[in-house]
Amino acid sequence: MFHKTGHSRKPWISSWTYLPIYGFGAVLVIFVFARLSNNPLILFFIAVIGTSILEYATGYLSETLFSIRLWDYSSTRFNLKGRVCLLNSTLFGLLSLFVTYGVHPPISQRFLINSLQLSWSMGGQKSSSYCLVLIPPARYCE
Repeated sequence: MFHKTGHSRKPWISSWTYLPIYGFGAVLVIFVFARLSNNPLILFFIAVIGTSILEYATGYLSETLFSIRLWDYSSTRFNLKGRVCLLNSTLFGLLSLFVTYGVHPPISQRFLINSLQLSWSMGGQKSSSYCLVLIPPARYCE
């Protein structure tokens, strides 16, 4: 993590090495990019461009709003103002394919089955609690 002065430090946003951009990027890939195309090659290019835009915007905003430089790619080849670089954009594209086709399907299938079972049981509980709320107490029915 880099401050504008070049000194290494952790950003105040997160004390972990993981930042919210990673989770937001994964959600963006799964729920937006993956729905745009079923073709892995097209998805790869959409993900490269989309994650690069997200990374550039996040880097720009962190520098201008908080004076914090979260990453610095200025020493790598084919970078854009040190905020994005071709190597990482390509790796994010490959990681997007891995998440979309390798990680997300088994996890979503597992949670879909569990959430359907849970929703049926919760639905019954909600219905019975709604009925209890709608039925006035006996003393008010006299």
